[in-house]
Amino acid sequence: MQHLELHSLPLGLTGREILVSLIIAVAALVLTPVVGLFVLLLTS
Repeated sequence: MQHLELHSLPLGLTGREILVSLIIAVAALVLTPVVGLFVLLLTS
């Protein structure tokens, strides 16, 4: 039980950091082609 309790605190912090980084990565992956399409539509 002590081993699990010791790991629960750092996992909570790193879990949030991982979630934030994943959201930022997904947003970047989604926004990049969308912005590219908008630029192509505006320039064409």
